Amino acid sequence: MFLTDSHAHLLDPSFENDLEKVMERAKISNIGYINNCIDPLDNNEVEKGLKLIEKYESVFLTAGVHPFDAKNRSENEDIEKILLNFSPERLIAIGETGIDPTYDVSIEIQKNVFRKQIEIAEEKNLPIVIHCRHSFQEILDILKEEKFIIGGELHAFSGTWNEAEKFLDIGFYISFSGVLTYSKKAKDVATKTPFDRILVETDSPYLAPLPYRGQRNEPSYIIRTIEELSRLKGCPIEKIAEITTNNFISLFLNKTEQKWN
Repeated sequence: MFLTDSHAHLLDPSFENDLEKVMERAKISNIGYINNCIDPLDNNEVEKGLKLIEKYESVFLTAGVHPFDAKNRSENEDIEKILLNFSPERLIAIGETGIDPTYDVSIEIQKNVFRKQIEIAEEKNLPIVIHCRHSFQEILDILKEEKFIIGGELHAFSGTWNEAEKFLDIGFYISFSGVLTYSKKAKDVATKTPFDRILVETDSPYLAPLPYRGQRNEPSYIIRTIEELSRLKGCPIEKIAEITTNNFISLFLNKTEQKWN
Protein backbone atom coordinates (compact mmCIF):
# COMPACT_ATOMS: atom_id res chain seq x y z
CA MET A 1 0.00 0.00 0.00
CA PHE A 2 1.54 3.26 -1.22
CA LEU A 3 0.73 6.50 0.63
CA THR A 4 1.11 10.00 -0.76
CA ASP A 5 1.86 13.29 0.96
CA SER A 6 0.77 15.93 -1.55
CA HIS A 7 2.25 18.92 0.30
CA ALA A 8 5.21 19.29 2.66
CA HIS A 9 8.04 21.65 3.61
CA LEU A 10 10.95 19.29 4.20
CA LEU A 11 13.50 22.11 4.13
CA ASP A 12 11.97 23.85 7.12
CA PRO A 13 14.62 24.53 9.81
CA SER A 14 12.81 22.16 12.20
CA PHE A 15 14.02 19.24 10.05
CA GLU A 16 17.62 20.43 9.85
CA ASN A 17 19.02 18.00 12.40
CA ASP A 18 17.06 14.83 11.62
CA LEU A 19 15.76 14.93 8.04
CA GLU A 20 17.34 11.58 7.22
CA LYS A 21 15.48 9.93 10.10
CA VAL A 22 12.25 11.65 9.00
CA MET A 23 12.71 10.30 5.47
CA GLU A 24 13.52 6.84 6.79
CA ARG A 25 10.26 6.84 8.76
CA ALA A 26 8.46 7.94 5.59
CA LYS A 27 9.99 5.03 3.70
CA ILE A 28 9.03 2.54 6.43
CA SER A 29 5.49 3.97 6.27
CA ASN A 30 5.35 3.17 2.51
CA ILE A 31 5.10 6.78 1.38
CA GLY A 32 5.72 6.64 -2.35
CA TYR A 33 5.31 10.33 -3.19
CA ILE A 34 6.08 13.53 -1.28
CA ASN A 35 5.48 16.91 -2.90
CA ASN A 36 7.98 19.33 -1.35
CA CYS A 37 7.56 23.10 -1.71
CA ILE A 38 10.49 25.43 -2.30
CA ASP A 39 11.05 29.11 -3.07
CA PRO A 40 12.95 29.28 -6.40
CA LEU A 41 14.15 32.80 -5.60
CA ASP A 42 16.00 31.52 -2.53
CA ASN A 43 19.29 30.14 -3.89
CA ASN A 44 20.09 28.23 -0.72
CA GLU A 45 16.68 26.55 -0.72
CA VAL A 46 16.98 25.72 -4.42
CA GLU A 47 20.33 24.04 -3.84
CA LYS A 48 18.94 21.98 -0.96
CA GLY A 49 15.79 21.14 -2.92
CA LEU A 50 17.77 19.82 -5.88
CA LYS A 51 19.90 17.69 -3.56
CA LEU A 52 16.72 16.37 -1.96
CA ILE A 53 15.25 15.05 -5.22
CA GLU A 54 18.63 13.63 -6.17
CA LYS A 55 18.81 11.67 -2.91
CA TYR A 56 15.18 10.58 -2.55
CA GLU A 57 13.20 9.16 -5.46
CA SER A 58 9.94 9.73 -3.61
CA VAL A 59 10.37 13.52 -3.48
CA PHE A 60 8.97 15.91 -6.11
CA LEU A 61 9.09 19.71 -6.22
CA THR A 62 6.57 22.51 -6.28
CA ALA A 63 8.20 25.93 -6.74
CA GLY A 64 6.70 29.32 -6.10
CA VAL A 65 6.35 32.40 -3.93
CA HIS A 66 4.25 32.02 -0.77
CA PRO A 67 1.84 34.90 -0.01
CA PHE A 68 3.81 35.67 3.15
CA ASP A 69 6.89 36.34 0.99
CA ALA A 70 5.03 38.30 -1.67
CA LYS A 71 6.19 41.72 -0.46
CA ASN A 72 9.90 40.94 -0.72
CA ARG A 73 9.57 38.90 -3.91
CA SER A 74 7.39 41.47 -5.69
CA GLU A 75 10.39 43.81 -5.74
CA ASN A 76 12.37 41.26 -7.76
CA GLU A 77 11.84 42.19 -11.40
CA ASP A 78 13.18 38.79 -12.48
CA ILE A 79 10.50 36.75 -10.70
CA GLU A 80 8.89 35.65 -13.97
CA LYS A 81 12.22 34.97 -15.65
CA ILE A 82 13.54 32.92 -12.72
CA LEU A 83 10.38 30.84 -12.39
CA LEU A 84 10.09 30.29 -16.13
CA ASN A 85 13.70 29.12 -16.35
CA PHE A 86 13.48 26.93 -13.25
CA SER A 87 12.75 23.52 -14.73
CA PRO A 88 14.50 20.76 -12.78
CA GLU A 89 13.47 17.17 -13.22
CA ARG A 90 10.50 16.35 -11.00
CA LEU A 91 9.14 19.90 -10.90
CA ILE A 92 5.41 19.15 -10.88
CA ALA A 93 3.63 22.40 -9.95
CA ILE A 94 3.85 26.13 -9.30
CA GLY A 95 3.18 27.27 -5.74
CA GLU A 96 2.30 27.51 -3.10
CA THR A 97 0.79 30.82 -4.01
CA GLY A 98 -2.42 32.64 -3.26
CA ILE A 99 -3.89 35.23 -0.91
CA ASP A 100 -3.87 35.39 2.88
CA PRO A 101 -5.22 38.55 4.59
CA THR A 102 -4.06 37.38 8.03
CA TYR A 103 -0.46 38.34 7.26
CA ASP A 104 1.04 41.83 7.13
CA VAL A 105 1.44 41.97 3.35
CA SER A 106 -0.67 44.20 1.11
CA ILE A 107 -3.49 42.25 -0.54
CA GLU A 108 -2.78 44.05 -3.81
CA ILE A 109 0.85 42.89 -3.72
CA GLN A 110 -0.30 39.34 -2.97
CA LYS A 111 -2.75 39.46 -5.87
CA ASN A 112 -0.08 40.75 -8.22
CA VAL A 113 2.38 38.01 -7.31
CA PHE A 114 -0.41 35.42 -7.51
CA ARG A 115 -1.34 36.56 -11.03
CA LYS A 116 2.28 36.35 -12.13
CA GLN A 117 2.49 32.78 -10.95
CA ILE A 118 -0.75 31.82 -12.69
CA GLU A 119 0.76 33.12 -15.92
CA ILE A 120 3.93 31.12 -15.30
CA ALA A 121 1.95 27.95 -14.57
CA GLU A 122 0.08 28.45 -17.82
CA GLU A 123 3.30 29.03 -19.74
CA LYS A 124 4.87 25.90 -18.27
CA ASN A 125 1.62 23.89 -18.49
CA LEU A 126 1.78 23.00 -14.82
CA PRO A 127 -0.95 22.82 -12.16
CA ILE A 128 -0.91 25.39 -9.39
CA VAL A 129 -0.88 24.82 -5.62
CA ILE A 130 -3.01 27.40 -3.84
CA HIS A 131 -2.70 28.80 -0.33
CA CYS A 132 -6.08 30.26 0.56
CA ARG A 133 -7.22 31.69 3.87
CA HIS A 134 -10.35 33.86 4.14
CA SER A 135 -10.00 34.74 0.44
CA PHE A 136 -11.79 32.03 -1.53
CA GLN A 137 -13.90 34.37 -3.65
CA GLU A 138 -10.96 36.66 -4.48
CA ILE A 139 -8.86 33.69 -5.61
CA LEU A 140 -11.73 32.21 -7.60
CA ASP A 141 -12.33 35.54 -9.34
CA ILE A 142 -8.66 35.86 -10.32
CA LEU A 143 -8.49 32.29 -11.65
CA LYS A 144 -11.54 32.98 -13.80
CA GLU A 145 -10.23 36.36 -14.96
CA GLU A 146 -6.95 34.72 -15.97
CA LYS A 147 -8.90 31.88 -17.66
CA PHE A 148 -6.72 29.32 -15.90
CA ILE A 149 -7.99 25.86 -16.87
CA ILE A 150 -5.07 23.57 -15.98
CA GLY A 151 -6.34 23.09 -12.43
CA GLY A 152 -4.44 22.40 -9.26
CA GLU A 153 -4.59 21.77 -5.54
CA LEU A 154 -6.40 23.74 -2.84
CA HIS A 155 -3.81 22.92 -0.19
CA ALA A 156 -4.81 22.38 3.46
CA PHE A 157 -8.37 23.31 2.57
CA SER A 158 -10.05 25.31 5.34
CA GLY A 159 -13.23 26.51 3.67
CA THR A 160 -16.85 25.41 3.51
CA TRP A 161 -18.46 22.88 1.19
CA ASN A 162 -20.02 25.75 -0.79
CA GLU A 163 -16.53 27.17 -1.40
CA ALA A 164 -15.07 23.76 -2.22
CA GLU A 165 -17.78 23.14 -4.84
CA LYS A 166 -16.84 26.30 -6.73
CA PHE A 167 -13.24 25.15 -7.05
CA LEU A 168 -14.24 21.61 -8.00
CA ASP A 169 -16.27 23.16 -10.81
CA ILE A 170 -13.14 24.68 -12.36
CA GLY A 171 -11.03 21.53 -12.15
CA PHE A 172 -9.31 21.80 -8.77
CA TYR A 173 -8.61 19.07 -6.23
CA ILE A 174 -9.27 19.52 -2.51
CA SER A 175 -6.40 18.56 -0.19
CA PHE A 176 -6.97 17.68 3.44
CA SER A 177 -4.33 17.97 6.15
CA GLY A 178 -4.15 16.66 9.71
CA VAL A 179 -6.81 19.25 10.60
CA LEU A 180 -9.29 16.69 9.25
CA THR A 181 -8.77 14.62 12.40
CA TYR A 182 -10.31 17.30 14.64
CA SER A 183 -12.21 19.87 12.56
CA LYS A 184 -15.97 19.41 12.15
CA LYS A 185 -15.98 21.74 9.12
CA ALA A 186 -13.18 19.80 7.40
CA LYS A 187 -14.99 16.52 8.08
CA ASP A 188 -18.16 17.89 6.46
CA VAL A 189 -16.29 18.96 3.32
CA ALA A 190 -14.35 15.69 3.08
CA THR A 191 -17.53 13.65 3.38
CA LYS A 192 -19.04 15.50 0.40
CA THR A 193 -15.94 15.77 -1.81
CA PRO A 194 -15.96 13.27 -4.70
CA PHE A 195 -13.43 10.46 -4.46
CA ASP A 196 -11.71 11.49 -7.69
CA ARG A 197 -10.90 14.99 -6.38
CA ILE A 198 -9.47 14.24 -2.93
CA LEU A 199 -5.81 14.65 -1.94
CA VAL A 200 -4.14 14.25 1.45
CA GLU A 201 -1.17 16.11 2.84
CA THR A 202 0.76 16.79 6.02
CA ASP A 203 1.93 20.36 5.32
CA SER A 204 4.90 19.25 7.43
CA PRO A 205 6.09 20.55 9.82
CA TYR A 206 2.70 22.23 10.37
CA LEU A 207 -0.87 21.04 11.02
CA ALA A 208 -0.08 17.77 12.77
CA PRO A 209 -3.03 15.38 13.13
CA LEU A 210 -4.33 13.88 16.32
CA PRO A 211 -2.74 12.48 18.46
CA TYR A 212 0.27 14.66 17.50
CA ARG A 213 -1.52 18.00 17.38
CA GLY A 214 0.78 20.78 18.57
CA GLN A 215 3.92 18.81 17.75
CA ARG A 216 6.12 18.94 14.66
CA ASN A 217 4.40 17.19 11.79
CA GLU A 218 6.15 14.84 9.34
CA PRO A 219 5.20 12.75 6.27
CA SER A 220 4.83 9.47 8.18
CA TYR A 221 1.85 10.99 10.03
CA ILE A 222 -0.17 11.09 6.80
CA ILE A 223 -1.68 7.75 7.77
CA ARG A 224 -3.73 9.51 10.48
CA THR A 225 -5.47 11.70 7.90
CA ILE A 226 -6.02 8.69 5.64
CA GLU A 227 -7.52 6.74 8.55
CA GLU A 228 -9.97 9.58 9.29
CA LEU A 229 -10.89 9.89 5.62
CA SER A 230 -11.49 6.14 5.55
CA ARG A 231 -13.86 6.45 8.51
CA LEU A 232 -15.73 9.40 6.98
CA LYS A 233 -16.08 7.77 3.57
CA GLY A 234 -16.89 4.33 4.91
CA CYS A 235 -14.31 2.46 2.88
CA PRO A 236 -11.04 0.63 3.66
CA ILE A 237 -7.84 2.51 4.44
CA GLU A 238 -6.15 0.71 1.54
CA LYS A 239 -8.76 2.06 -0.85
CA ILE A 240 -8.31 5.65 0.38
CA ALA A 241 -4.54 5.29 0.01
CA GLU A 242 -5.00 4.02 -3.54
CA ILE A 243 -7.48 6.72 -4.50
CA THR A 244 -5.44 9.64 -3.11
CA THR A 245 -2.26 8.31 -4.71
CA ASN A 246 -3.98 7.90 -8.09
CA ASN A 247 -5.40 11.42 -7.80
CA PHE A 248 -1.92 12.78 -7.09
CA ILE A 249 -0.62 10.99 -10.19
CA SER A 250 -3.50 12.27 -12.32
CA LEU A 251 -3.08 15.88 -11.28
CA PHE A 252 0.68 16.22 -11.02
CA LEU A 253 2.56 13.39 -12.68
CA ASN A 254 0.51 12.73 -15.80
CA LYS A 255 0.92 16.40 -16.75
CA THR A 256 4.69 16.35 -16.33
CA GLU A 257 6.05 12.86 -17.03
CA GLN A 258 6.20 13.47 -20.78
CA LYS A 259 8.68 16.30 -20.15
CA TRP A 260 11.09 13.93 -18.45
CA ASN A 261 11.10 11.21 -21.12
